[in-house]
Amino acid sequence: MSIFRYAILRLGASWRLVGERRRMGPFANISEASRVGASLAREAVKAGHDVELLVQGPFGELTSQRFSARPPALEAPPSPA
Repeated sequence: MSIFRYAILRLGASWRLVGERRRMGPFANISEASRVGASLAREAVKAGHDVELLVQGPFGELTSQRFSARPPALEAPPSPA
């Protein structure tokens, strides 16, 4: 299964959404870029892909948000003691 990766980056006074094959923006603020990034992630998950969305923080650090197309694993019931 392929993983789509997108990054929301600040470039000058605006924000961009960058992927391996896509470049979108500029966006006036991080909220606009995040809204578009989340929308792309939902579309990719519906198509069966996992997504990693990297978001640049105020000091340049990147935080990762993951969206999975796989259903969550069911936990096994506790075994009797």
